Amino acid sequence: MNSLTNFSRVAVHEDGERDGPTESRAPGLDRCDWLQRELRELAVKLEYEGRRDTADRVAAVASEIRELDSLPDFPEASAAGGRVPDAFLSSEARDLVVHRRIAAPPEVVFRVWTTDLPAWWGPHGMCTPEWQLDLRPGGTFRTRMRAPDGMEYCTRGVVLEVAPARRLVFTDAFDEGWAPGSEAFLVAVATFGDDGHGGTDCMLCARHWTHANAVRHVRMGFYQVWNESLERLADRCLNHLFPSS
Repeated sequence: MNSLTNFSRVAVHEDGERDGPTESRAPGLDRCDWLQRELRELAVKLEYEGRRDTADRVAAVASEIRELDSLPDFPEASAAGGRVPDAFLSSEARDLVVHRRIAAPPEVVFRVWTTDLPAWWGPHGMCTPEWQLDLRPGGTFRTRMRAPDGMEYCTRGVVLEVAPARRLVFTDAFDEGWAPGSEAFLVAVATFGDDGHGGTDCMLCARHWTHANAVRHVRMGFYQVWNESLERLADRCLNHLFPSS
């Protein structure tokens, strides 16, 4: 059995305990090699089932992952207003990164991220009336955000990797059932590191297929959107730790 199936949904109980998913990775493989291998195995399975177009897209993602993993990020591209620094424009960088220290342990941050997403997803003033996050490789991840002026912004994709309280990877390259997405724009990697003081070093890395898409994402307001989102996430985590009476 392909080990992509060795994940189960997360069940969060009222007492805070969690069931699955658990990561299954062969000893000696780094995370990038492991995910690349799993996607290639999935592509073979899909082609055997006659789903050639989807198999080709899965194989393409697998071939891109190693290259994406080696590219530098440019945190200095976080200038306000979506301005893209000259150093970023003249580079070939495809990664955009935001960090935030959250005064809650990784288990809490991961739980809030994955089970209370409408409370923090999007910048200030946004609400998320619809969302779905199926915590398994290939599981649907979609959101519909609404701005104060009524404009709506939708995202669709699938989960690639789940390691509870440590890492969540998703992409818009596919839709439900591994159907090819309308545009392969990015792979998003969220990590939840223990900061050694009872808190979490939370990082979101958006890894784009092209440098042009990374530039476009900065101009779309990537840094404002994600810095404000993580600020809302931090506030929500505190609400979970210290609920009002």
